[in-house]
Amino acid sequence: AALQIRGVNFSNADLSRAVLIEADLKTAVLEQTLLIEAKLGGAFLPHAQGFLADFSGADLRRATLNGSRLQLCNFQGAHGELMQAIKVDFTGGLFRNANFDRAQLSGSNFSLSNLEDASLRGCPLRMANFFQAHLVAAKFTKSIMEGAHLTEVHGENVQMNGVNLRGARLIDGRFLDANFDAS
Repeated sequence: AALQIRGVNFSNADLSRAVLIEADLKTAVLEQTLLIEAKLGGAFLPHAQGFLADFSGADLRRATLNGSRLQLCNFQGAHGELMQAIKVDFTGGLFRNANFDRAQLSGSNFSLSNLEDASLRGCPLRMANFFQAHLVAAKFTKSIMEGAHLTEVHGENVQMNGVNLRGARLIDGRFLDANFDAS
């Protein structure tokens, strides 16, 4: 059976390289928690509260984060393929070299985040907010970004091949050498 510790407070805890596969951590508090290279595949973390948590190199494949607030968190090099992260507040996060391919990210907030070289291919990102995000060389190939807010983004060399941008707002964005091939 999966570990069930709902509502746990892991503030300032070091869970680096911890194995929490399929753990039920609903409403967990992750303030300044170290989860470096933690194994969180399939973990259930909806409505988690985190500030300055470090998920760098963590395995979040198939994890559920819906409705969480994970502000100023480090997801550098994390693997979140097929993750469920609908309406998550990732404001100010670091996602450099993260792989969130095919993750469900609709309605999530990536304002002021750094997604340089991140891979978000094939992601539903409807109504996602990328206000002033750093998207240099990020890959959004075949993602659905209907109604997304890309206002004042830095999107040099961003890959948007086959992306649905219907109703999106790209006001004052910088997209030098970006690829918006519709094929």
